[in-house]
Amino acid sequence: MFLRKPSGVGISLHAGQIEIAHTQGRGEKALKQMRVERIPFLPDEYENGRIHHVNQFAGKVNQVFENLGLPRRKVTIALPSSVTFLRTLRMPRMKKHKLREVIQFQIGKEIHLPFANPVFDFDFLPPSLDVAKEGGDNDSRHGQPGSREDEVPVLLVAAPGEVVNGLRHAFEQANVELGVMEVKGLSILRALKAMGRKLAGNLVIMEFGMDRIEAHFYQTGALVFSRTLELVPERYIASAAAAEPDLPADGTKPQKDRTDETPHTNAWMLLEKLGLEDRFENMVLELSYQVERFMNFFQHTFHQANEQPVRNLWLTGQVPFPGRLLKSMSERLGMINIQFVHLQGFSPRTSASRTEEQGKEALFSLSAAGTALKGVVRDGN
Repeated sequence: MFLRKPSGVGISLHAGQIEIAHTQGRGEKALKQMRVERIPFLPDEYENGRIHHVNQFAGKVNQVFENLGLPRRKVTIALPSSVTFLRTLRMPRMKKHKLREVIQFQIGKEIHLPFANPVFDFDFLPPSLDVAKEGGDNDSRHGQPGSREDEVPVLLVAAPGEVVNGLRHAFEQANVELGVMEVKGLSILRALKAMGRKLAGNLVIMEFGMDRIEAHFYQTGALVFSRTLELVPERYIASAAAAEPDLPADGTKPQKDRTDETPHTNAWMLLEKLGLEDRFENMVLELSYQVERFMNFFQHTFHQANEQPVRNLWLTGQVPFPGRLLKSMSERLGMINIQFVHLQGFSPRTSASRTEEQGKEALFSLSAAGTALKGVVRDGN
């Protein structure tokens, strides 16, 4: 549903930075009038959705809102995928408020989460989506008995209560009222809808965020799960620094000094800016291997016998060496159709105007754009 008065402000949380997106436009103008501000933090201030120093975090956020004159109510934030847990379930067919009680009761008993004291939400998936029942097998996907008409597919989303409550408290200190907390896979769906891109069949979207890569999996247009890849850009940059002591200073700084770099520098883009082609090839090898692993997992978990396997992979965000990455991954992954999806044709007004590489630095994540579009663009199912 549309929010009565959407703020047009959203925040995407990354590992060591956050993106604050804002648009005053409606309809087709929403993306064209998008502006983004990035805030880097030291690890002892903020990391992966966890607030370590409330005053420092709130002070920086408040300063950006004040400088840009941003609305402070009904702000949507997208949590890092590394702190969220998505699971598809088959649950009894009943009213949503009743089903919430059932899920609450089963958490910790039949529904096992990797953390205690979760905050959770759920929604119904398209009826055509057949998923395994928690604690049971997936024989129904292969035409075996077990699929019952009194069950419905559900997507469960959970996050640690300490993370959610910590964020609420920190943003309250910054005088920012949070309206919705959501997962990035849903924010990306909203941005794609605003761009006129339709999801069909089975699809994986990999977003190169500020300092991590997150993969989101969709079946028949519905988000089914997300995963943070085990790739850290600092590892490739640090290995190059050790091998080549004469690298520029911005490639040799330890992680604790990341705020001394240009505030809008993407860690992945440093591979390209420093000309680290050999380290980039090492990254592509590991990335292709991880893509094959989660593609196989996706296929095994969700693929039905009468469906086509996953053949579509979309890359978005600040991708280093995009042409070479597309060529290298296409060669290694074979029949998978790989394409880039960016906010092409739009010129977001960002603080990147202060940087020397306006074109590349102006790119911002679809998840950030999607949070600002909450209530501006109608959500899908």
